[in-house]
Amino acid sequence: MEPTASADTSAAPPSECARDKNLARYNVPLTVAGTSWAIGVWVESLPAETARAWVAESGPFEVASAVFYGMAALLAGFHLLQQMTVTRLAAWTMLVWACLRELDFQKRFTYRSIESIGYYSRPQAPWSEKLLVLLLVGKMRPRFAGRAAACHDHRS
Repeated sequence: MEPTASADTSAAPPSECARDKNLARYNVPLTVAGTSWAIGVWVESLPAETARAWVAESGPFEVASAVFYGMAALLAGFHLLQQMTVTRLAAWTMLVWACLRELDFQKRFTYRSIESIGYYSRPQAPWSEKLLVLLLVGKMRPRFAGRAAACHDHRS
């Protein structure tokens, strides 16, 4: 007896379509990495003064990265609204924080970044301000942890 077609399909190699889909998932990361590398090589080839202008705090790279983080946070927010999961909440939170950091939000209301140990160890900021910052940052942690736990409960 000849083997049937159904017996052959279980041992058949993956189709070209499946292989193409598997390779396609690497397109975006490889494109981003390659583009980043090419831009880095290009900036290194520029005269020093021009390169400094491009990578300055308010230069084109800083602005572009804030825009990209903002767009990524919006996309992650849409995905989060579609299905609340711990992973999506964490990704959205990190992208929002990265965008705010690019916009220097972490030092918008204080003399330097509240993420810096120097902010708490140097006398420039009054103790009342330091305590207020610690209270606000401390209040955010339990809320995030509570939301993450709630997301985890809904996921299962």
